[in-house]
Amino acid sequence: MKWVVYLIVLANVLFFSTHMRDLEPPPPAAIPMELPLTDHATRLQLLSEISPSELRVRQAPVARPSDTPTETDATPDRTIRCHRLGPIGADGQITRLQNWLEERGMSVKLHTDERRELTRYWVYFPPRKTRADAIALVTTLRGKGLRDLLVVPRGDMANAVSLGVYSHRTSVDRRVEQLQRQGYKPEVTPRYRTVKAAWMDISFAAGFDFPVTAFASLFPEIEVTPAPCPTG
Repeated sequence: MKWVVYLIVLANVLFFSTHMRDLEPPPPAAIPMELPLTDHATRLQLLSEISPSELRVRQAPVARPSDTPTETDATPDRTIRCHRLGPIGADGQITRLQNWLEERGMSVKLHTDERRELTRYWVYFPPRKTRADAIALVTTLRGKGLRDLLVVPRGDMANAVSLGVYSHRTSVDRRVEQLQRQGYKPEVTPRYRTVKAAWMDISFAAGFDFPVTAFASLFPEIEVTPAPCPTG
């Protein structure tokens, strides 16, 4: 009876093995190394497959004009030119000059103020203790050949000895040198006066030539210098 049992077991093993092989999925198909490409597709190339002569450097994108910042600061108007005239002294000259400029199409802006102007140099000896001392000094100086001497009679400088008032510095230097040769050391004080000063800022078209020759013949004492134009 044992051999019958063995026979049944063997039949079951054979049946089970055959049935399991039928249930196993088929092995996957081999994937080809290169797939066919459609007509409109472009195959990617390796760097080693490209000739060096075919390589090119990609340029960075160029900024458009609208991408660049714009200047917002005001700049001088290049369509006009500007000059400054002055100083101008008398009121009558100011009116005459302004009319002359405006007749030639120039825009005029007047500026006025007051300033101290050096007019003279006073050479003198400081006040003596008494008038008699001042007169004695004048007598001594005249005996040495010096002239133009005067004793100040009154005021804060009473009994001072005046040696002259001069308008040019060169004259002052000669007088001081003359006195120093005689062994004296005079003093020099500048004298000022308050005067009204005026300037004019003028502007005109850039293509216009300022009439330098005509201006100099009519207003020789007035200086003309180029000046920056207003910004805006």
